[in-house]
Amino acid sequence: MSPTSLSPAAGFLGEVHDTGYTACSAEFCPWAGWENWAVCATYQLVKSRELETEERNLAREVDEIYGGFHGNARDAKEQAEEAEEAEEAEEEEVVEGGKGGEDIRKGSLLLYYLSESRHQVDPDGSNSGGHHRLIPVETVEVGGGVLDCRWCPASFSSLFFSSPPSSPPSSSSPILACAVSTGCIVFYRLQVSGSEGSCGWEGNEERAEGTRLPRRTARLVRLGATSETLQPCSLSSFPSFPSSSSSSSPSSSSSSSSSSSSMSSSPMALSLDVAHDSVLSSHSDGSIALYRLQDTGELRLLSRWRAHTLSGQPVEAWTAVLMDPEGRGEEVWSGGDDAALKGWDLRVGTRTPVWVDRTTHTAGVTCIARERGREGAREGGGRVGGERKAVTGSYDGVLRLWDVRALGVRPIWQSECDEAGGGLWRIKWHPWERGLMAVAAMHGGACVLKYEEGRGWKKKTGYDRHASMVYGIDWWRGGRHIETAGTGVLISASFYDRALHLWQYGA
Repeated sequence: MSPTSLSPAAGFLGEVHDTGYTACSAEFCPWAGWENWAVCATYQLVKSRELETEERNLAREVDEIYGGFHGNARDAKEQAEEAEEAEEAEEEEVVEGGKGGEDIRKGSLLLYYLSESRHQVDPDGSNSGGHHRLIPVETVEVGGGVLDCRWCPASFSSLFFSSPPSSPPSSSSPILACAVSTGCIVFYRLQVSGSEGSCGWEGNEERAEGTRLPRRTARLVRLGATSETLQPCSLSSFPSFPSSSSSSSPSSSSSSSSSSSSMSSSPMALSLDVAHDSVLSSHSDGSIALYRLQDTGELRLLSRWRAHTLSGQPVEAWTAVLMDPEGRGEEVWSGGDDAALKGWDLRVGTRTPVWVDRTTHTAGVTCIARERGREGAREGGGRVGGERKAVTGSYDGVLRLWDVRALGVRPIWQSECDEAGGGLWRIKWHPWERGLMAVAAMHGGACVLKYEEGRGWKKKTGYDRHASMVYGIDWWRGGRHIETAGTGVLISASFYDRALHLWQYGA
């Protein structure tokens, strides 16, 4: 679908993409040479007619309370228009819903390429340094809603593709891990053909008209998936890999997979973190699972444990992050709907956390982001150890900074993020500039903040073009902008309006 152009504005590059389903995650590839590739993940709950009235009334009631609590300054006309649009969207979803009153979850991955022109001259005669646009390349139906996705580091891909494993990362290509509503972790490989040694996409439209140069093709090739029961799976034995007998499990075929899944008792996979050879996932039943990629290509489940409960009942584990510098899964932080932040050390077991903070956050902990330092594009986006800061986001709208060396203590700085307007869902540190972060602030749109020692956060810019809650955001790691202090190109994804935005921070 062609992007929509909007009137020029500060921080805006001129296009919005319709994502088809509701969008919840956006990720640029961090690999050297692959930085211009991006993915947007979607999750669509298609409701049955039996739940339509109850869901709509509850949504209105929550919206009234939520909006009043956070003091949203929207006028009555805007709220009425949004309510009308939401009703129309719900009616469409009900028509498409499952048979016999069965709800289904659908999801997709949208692959884009960021095209850049470095010599654009503005109307006033100045050189803007370049123009950017996102080129839609492919849409892949996943077989369930995709709630989070992560590009695996080069070391992970090298271990998977290389034989022997010590082969250089350049011999492989990026792998994307996806947290799916069926409870599975699904893996895709980004494959670019006809590139003559390059993974780029520049000039592909012109190549199509030539007679000698073949048109390049790019696609996300499904490698395999974990099963709902989290049994070991062998990605290298594709197309055969273990899967649950449940009808909601994704198909094991790479060429085709069900475009939707019926809702079942399987806990949804909500978040992902990938480092070196480890994959960490958090789930809707409060559990966390840690996998390790073996030399044989088998993704082996090392541990799964119940991390978050409230009054004895499981609650969503919204986020979990690998905190040890090498990403071996020895140290894990997790946050859940119980408003608890917990630290785990797998060397001593997971029966109890090594520390718990139950009082700092006043609502569910939705995201944890550790400062990794300068990523170093030559290492394929590899993580650099030695950093000591982490931030947490929450439904309470407060951004908190932690010292990762001081386990279980109060945050070293916390302040309400006025731009949030009701929650912080995703936080991404700038790959190069220390203290700078991009925030997907749900009702508050997207913004860029800078942490200054002893002074807290300062808003550098806000992006208010989204018409719905912003759940996904990421920095582009290529081009001259990312290397210049105070600048950056970003993508952000918003949910109900089903949109992916491309915008720029700084000059």
